[in-house]
Amino acid sequence: MAEFSAILMLQLIIVLKFDGPQISFYSMTPYGWRDSVTGKKEYFSEQFNRWRLGEAKKEEAVLLTVLEISSYFETGIEIEQIKKDFCDTTSSRYKELDCFKKRELGALVYCKFVAQDYLQSVDQEEKELLESIIKNIEGLYLQNRTDTQKKLNSLTQNCNIWLDNYTKDKEDPAQIKALCSSLYLLLKILEIFLQSLSSWSKKLAGSFVDIDALIKEIGCLLIKTEVKFNQIKLLNSAKNLSPVPKNLAELFDKSYLQLLETNPVNTPDALLGKVFSLENMVSHTNRLGAVLKKRMEIKSRLQNAQSLLIALENNAHRALGRKYFLEFIEKHDKHFNELMEHLDSEVREMFLERIEQLKNPNGSQKIISSVQYGASWATALPTSALRLALPQNWQDTVSSVVPATWDSQCKDQLKGIIVGVSKDLKQDLTEVEKEVTSFNDKFAVDKTSYEQFVKEISAEVIETVSVSSNALLQSIQRYKNLLTFVFDTQEKLKEIKSLDNKVSEFLYLYDGFWVKISNFFARFCAFFKTEAAQLVDKAREIQNELRSLEKKHHDVFERVYEEYIKEQGTLHPQLQACFTKNAKAIINTIEIDTKETLANKTIHQSSVVINKGFFSVKKKSTALDNIQWNELKTESFMVH
Repeated sequence: MAEFSAILMLQLIIVLKFDGPQISFYSMTPYGWRDSVTGKKEYFSEQFNRWRLGEAKKEEAVLLTVLEISSYFETGIEIEQIKKDFCDTTSSRYKELDCFKKRELGALVYCKFVAQDYLQSVDQEEKELLESIIKNIEGLYLQNRTDTQKKLNSLTQNCNIWLDNYTKDKEDPAQIKALCSSLYLLLKILEIFLQSLSSWSKKLAGSFVDIDALIKEIGCLLIKTEVKFNQIKLLNSAKNLSPVPKNLAELFDKSYLQLLETNPVNTPDALLGKVFSLENMVSHTNRLGAVLKKRMEIKSRLQNAQSLLIALENNAHRALGRKYFLEFIEKHDKHFNELMEHLDSEVREMFLERIEQLKNPNGSQKIISSVQYGASWATALPTSALRLALPQNWQDTVSSVVPATWDSQCKDQLKGIIVGVSKDLKQDLTEVEKEVTSFNDKFAVDKTSYEQFVKEISAEVIETVSVSSNALLQSIQRYKNLLTFVFDTQEKLKEIKSLDNKVSEFLYLYDGFWVKISNFFARFCAFFKTEAAQLVDKAREIQNELRSLEKKHHDVFERVYEEYIKEQGTLHPQLQACFTKNAKAIINTIEIDTKETLANKTIHQSSVVINKGFFSVKKKSTALDNIQWNELKTESFMVH
């Protein structure tokens, strides 16, 4: 009997039917009941129920096995560990995964779901191949007695093509490693199972599948999968060891990804919290860009002032060919104009007025200037001789007793302005440098790299940081708008799913023998149609409409999502992948309260509950066809 059961199992994977004892979702596992199934487990449960619909309850043992496999992988298992855990039929892990008697089927379905998740981030060509692999898996699961050899051949062939052509240069190595690991576990379980068959069993199954050829093909696939996995792991390690960030902008991109990729989120509140954290970090980046611009501007102004001061002092110390003030500012007009541009308005007006008086003196000023220039001219030759012969400190002493002209007064005033401005700029620079240093604690980045980049940063990179952070802030706002829609859709799907479960319970309780008898005779005469049968028919209609509404919500989400992607435009590929993955994970994660039951209600009370619920669901879904992405950007849809 055991050998015969093995052959029946082989017919799925060689022939397997769901006619064994059913295990309720609410029964105990060998490891104790898990009170809360979160994260990936919720995702797999939702996917399984949506895929199998009415058959899901009968196949709960398969889903429970999928969840056991998910728990196994959650500890960070890699292929090397799978090889150790699954050596042969005596391996403890191999036995544990058969606690629900659906080990091979569970591995098959788990691999299907991981492949479906991976589909979200691939190009069209790879997507078509993966869809073929998923169809191969579904074909083995759903119609295991038909063309079994053909389906297995197609599965192994498609897996070989995928491993050969689509496992290199991936932006998200974690996802591809997960798919390789799930594929490896499936192949390993099949290999152990097939190798454990007796010669009699293999001979009996020979009419369905060439067992020996299949074992050989699976062995080759196992080797290839392990090789590809190790190559991905090696390349990823090399990337992590290499100094990827080339400048501050790249360093921040790395910081954003670290924030999004650590501690995967499984709830709307957690995801929204992470998005707000990212927005806060990008806002800091934006502020830092402004501070760095300010620092560069201060440095430029300080350098300009220092250059003008040096030129002024060099002119004053020249023994011959000194330029008058107006000649000097004309020669150094660029530096002078920049100094004037940022000068305090009151000081600037007073100084420019003095210059104007130098250019156009009035009568009394002309007389005073003539006397001053006469005295200056009388002492010009001796002063020039002194400049050639005496040290600078002696020259300064002599100059202090020489009559000051209007020209020299302007030069002295300009020097005083430059010295004052330089002092203020140095103080401003000190404060700005402190602010730049303080940002180091606001980012999850390498401190040494940050200090090096901000020290050597160019104007082009500063502009890149500012522009990219502004663009990313806009992208985050669009993403928050999308999340508002996602959360709203999730709540509606939750209500639909909850009501669908109530309808299923209603049908389980009341669609019994007498209702079937009533329906049979009602085909000949409506008189035999009982009230209970009519309520059951109504419940079935509602359930069909609920499932149609559920599909419609998913279709609308996909349409809105595509419109969002088009508007989102250019975004860092890995950031975009994280955004889309999280949004789709939320829409596919529906937590349903199973505590509410109809068991303690009469058929009429239960029908009223269902009708009221259906009325509420339909009312909330009336505007489905008119939802557009542009509407979701209005203030009423914004996340606050």
